[in-house]
Amino acid sequence: MPTITISEVTFDISSPYKEGHQLTLIEAEALNGLRHENIRNAFRPKVISYEKGEKTLESLKEEFAAYDRDYVFKARSTRAAPASLLEQETKKIASELVKTIIRKKNLTLSQEEFDLKVKTYIAEHPEVEEEAARRAEATKNLALALFLEG
Repeated sequence: MPTITISEVTFDISSPYKEGHQLTLIEAEALNGLRHENIRNAFRPKVISYEKGEKTLESLKEEFAAYDRDYVFKARSTRAAPASLLEQETKKIASELVKTIIRKKNLTLSQEEFDLKVKTYIAEHPEVEEEAARRAEATKNLALALFLEG
């Protein structure tokens, strides 16, 4: 049975909607509302690009119509195992570097595009993981020293 967590309390929760479920009017409105919100959030970076003068209103509307037409709900991904200190530090360093590059180029990216850039940057720049390893080791050494002091 699925669970949800609210303020660190975990609850079992039912999932009454199955493939082929006949929707009531209220259920259809709720699902359409969620769909609208998902599209709004995903499309926001493209509207920002339009506001910066990087697109015409006509091209923006055409792109939106295509996005709306092709949009489907995506399955929620299961939570990945917590990243190691090295993985966390590598991603943190790469994210900051990519943010700097994006700012310098005055680009606007969706979260999905940003995450892909970070993964690509890590793959193409092994020195990022080397620096992360150095920082992770320093953090562990500092934590150990503080632990031994206390």
